[in-house]
Amino acid sequence: MAGEKVLVIDDSVEILRNMKELVLGPNGYSFVGARDGQEGLRKAVAENPDLIVMDFQMPKMTGLEVLDALQERQSDIPVILMTFHGSEEIAVQAFRLGVKDYIIKPFEVEVMLAAIDRALTERRLRAERERLTKKVLQINKQLEHRITELNVLYTVGQSVTSLLNLEELLNRIVEAAVFVTGAEEGALLLVDKDTGELYLRAARNLGEKLARGFRLKVEHSIAGQVVKTGKPILQSTQDEEMLKVKTGYLVKSLVNVPLKAKGKVIGVLAVDNKVSSKPFTGNDVYLLSALADYAAIAIENARLYKDTGDKADQLDTLLQIAQSTTSQLDLEAVLQMIVDSAVTKLGAGVATLYLYDPTRDEFPAPVTAGQIDHPEEMIAPTKDSVVYRMLRQEGLYLAHDVQHDEVMARGFTQREKIKSSAGFSLRVRGEPVGAMFINYRRPHRFTEGEKNIFTLFAQSAAIAIQNAQLYQKVSERLETASAMAWAGTAASLWAHEVQQNTFTICTDVATLRSRIPDSGIQEILDRIETTASALAEVVPSLPSRDVEEAVTLARVLKDVRKKRDKELQERNVRLQSNLETLPRVWANRQWLVEAFDGLTKNALRAMPGGGDLSFTGKVVGNKVLIDVIDSGKGFPEQLRNQLYKGRVVGPGRGGMGIGLLLVKTILNRYGGDIGLPYSDERGNVFPVQLPLVR
Repeated sequence: MAGEKVLVIDDSVEILRNMKELVLGPNGYSFVGARDGQEGLRKAVAENPDLIVMDFQMPKMTGLEVLDALQERQSDIPVILMTFHGSEEIAVQAFRLGVKDYIIKPFEVEVMLAAIDRALTERRLRAERERLTKKVLQINKQLEHRITELNVLYTVGQSVTSLLNLEELLNRIVEAAVFVTGAEEGALLLVDKDTGELYLRAARNLGEKLARGFRLKVEHSIAGQVVKTGKPILQSTQDEEMLKVKTGYLVKSLVNVPLKAKGKVIGVLAVDNKVSSKPFTGNDVYLLSALADYAAIAIENARLYKDTGDKADQLDTLLQIAQSTTSQLDLEAVLQMIVDSAVTKLGAGVATLYLYDPTRDEFPAPVTAGQIDHPEEMIAPTKDSVVYRMLRQEGLYLAHDVQHDEVMARGFTQREKIKSSAGFSLRVRGEPVGAMFINYRRPHRFTEGEKNIFTLFAQSAAIAIQNAQLYQKVSERLETASAMAWAGTAASLWAHEVQQNTFTICTDVATLRSRIPDSGIQEILDRIETTASALAEVVPSLPSRDVEEAVTLARVLKDVRKKRDKELQERNVRLQSNLETLPRVWANRQWLVEAFDGLTKNALRAMPGGGDLSFTGKVVGNKVLIDVIDSGKGFPEQLRNQLYKGRVVGPGRGGMGIGLLLVKTILNRYGGDIGLPYSDERGNVFPVQLPLVR
């Protein structure tokens, strides 16, 4: 071990010099020398070296005499004995007196170094053991002290977290803070959410006069620094100096620690000494910080306990809303019920709900409740509107001050003088079904309880909408299926009648041929017979619906154009399309020709005086959307819901709707669909969708 002190006792100057310069010095040992036994004994007692290396024969005292003297003094210094004339008797005597090693002069440097290292090993181990023992005792003492502190803190923490009465809780916290730190005074300050100031909620030993109306500005106080930084402050003064807590309130030492809830500082726990000059320590900061953590949790628990009673009525209201909306299956009624509930049950001034069409990625005009001053401005939203942003919004978007909110400060909120607004998407299993806004015409700060209610309200509203949509779809499919069942029965009868009548026609034509030889009449009979034969072949010529394939839409429309070319020209109808730009769909080509032909015939009936017909498509997701647009007069609003059900649709469009029913059935068979027609600036639109090739 570097720096160990070695006392060398020898009457030889050369031995002393060699030990210092060749053995001890180069190897980091500290050298002390003596020329005789008496001097050596005196230096051994005075210097207390780590090792003694001495000669056997020396003036004034021999090596053995020095050993005897050291033993009398109960010295534990290890000794190496050197001699020119070694003997077994001397060695035995030396070892009996505690010599660690016995070296014959002259000696090699390496031999002496090895002997020194061996002699010091035991002393080194003993010194290390003593050092470790002392350290362990010190640590144990610290642990005992810390355990005592933690037991006190744990006991205080348990009593604090077991209280739910807020007033009693806050006073107990301050009492605990004064107790664990040994302070003279204590206070608990909370942040006022409206003003941002700190106000006194509980105190210990402050005095009623000081405690009454106690408030601190964050910008000009020590406690305010704790709020802003979120870090504790430990301060003390010397002599007659004082620390200013606030005007008229001076102390000699203090500790302020933050109370944090959900990462935010909600207050300050403070203790101080006003009379005593005793400073607080870092351990006091630790203890007070631990207690502050307990206190913050307990305060939040107490607040939640208090809020639970306040929110019980709101949750009961929410349950009523959920029960009423989910028990209704008519879609329009459900949508209106949802916005009405937002106004009547949640206290909104105006509520708006936008139902989303994921197939066409658009919204119709919104459903509203509450007083709207400019209803004429309520139109379908554009792609850059806040409605589309809310559709993509995860969770709630809350605007406490709408007029200064970059998202909500739009045309509607400005026109309707909205002050605060909550926007959110309506989702079921992650898929959006709509977007909704709950608006207030007075300033409104949304509480945590309201946020939870809005979230649950959005979930129940989305489920109610999806249930109503599913019911509507099932009802439509059921009506279509019923109509098709009727149409199928009728078609079987018609097919039988066609076969019977065409057979009769051909028989009658043969009879007429034999009776009327006129060549002009014979030509008429030829045309009749040809037409009858063609009619007889119509029913069995339709393809099987079970064959599915990749179909090119442009080829389908080409077949329809070829089939209807003469009528298109005669009626002066211009047919346009972009289907050649679209990928293939999964269906049956011949049946798809029948469906597109049915839509073409429907358009021709709507445009007796000519016009334009277009098939315009685009790809959205895994579907192809096709708008079949004609420039006809369209369907009257009161008759639109009669389509696809095989019912009489009234004058002006003609027929019983069997053709469009067949079109819908064909499209449904292959995973496609056709929606109810609507009118826009392009004309009368039938929206069609088909699945892309798998």
